[in-house]
Amino acid sequence: MCSLGLAWWLIMTKYQHDCEKCHYLGTGKCPALGEDEFDFYICTGPTGRSMIARYGSEGPEYTSGVLFCCEMLTALDKVALFSGLELLPEEEKRLLGVLARMWRAKLTIEDYRNLNIYGTGNFGTGNVVFDKS
Repeated sequence: MCSLGLAWWLIMTKYQHDCEKCHYLGTGKCPALGEDEFDFYICTGPTGRSMIARYGSEGPEYTSGVLFCCEMLTALDKVALFSGLELLPEEEKRLLGVLARMWRAKLTIEDYRNLNIYGTGNFGTGNVVFDKS
């Protein structure tokens, strides 16, 4: 079990997958997706890259999703990061947005008060000050 909550190891594909645009990343378990083993792929389809988690060889036996498009990191996002997938610039930007939202969601009202410098509307301390305007 790694820090991302994934048990991961690379082996040969377990299930058949016939998409020529998919690149195999590995086979492993992801508790957030269930107890089964999954074959993980990155697909470069017409709408951009997406992660595929195949749990059977039949056509509809998979789940998929666009990377870093939710408010929080999804199980497929974590698989992509853990597998060492090189991110495209737009994926990096979406990942930073997700991480910023996750961090912001944990802030308390006291944290916001401490960030606001004496009611000026500027945020930051020391040598770095961010003007909201």
